[in-house]
Amino acid sequence: MEVSLSNRIYIWDIAYSKILQHPLLGWGNNSKGWIIEYNWYNYYAHNLVLDILIQGGIITMLGMYFILNHSRMSLSRQGDKYLESLLSCCILSIFTMNITESQFTSAYFYIPFILAWLLSTYNPNSTRANHKKLLS
Repeated sequence: MEVSLSNRIYIWDIAYSKILQHPLLGWGNNSKGWIIEYNWYNYYAHNLVLDILIQGGIITMLGMYFILNHSRMSLSRQGDKYLESLLSCCILSIFTMNITESQFTSAYFYIPFILAWLLSTYNPNSTRANHKKLLS
């Protein structure tokens, strides 16, 4: 089968109908997320939001929101604006790529979020680290 945006739209439509069947907890991570059946093949949703909702439901989507919000707050406290800009661009590019190809089950997806947290915690130039020095 040829991969094209029109085929992804059919898969997204099927994913949407499956999400409506189990909106709160989703379907789980059956067979590495290959939950959608289309033309006798199994697919995943090929979209970050749809994949999160189909596999984990609204509960997992809220967890992803908290991860993203924590990264945003960590980056905003960063004293080094170059690192803040670099990691913000990385996170934005990851989300842009995940519009048509979801990678949230990959460990590589979480690296910019972990780096944002580590930089805000251990970078001596961050506002949070300076605040801790003032308190001690």
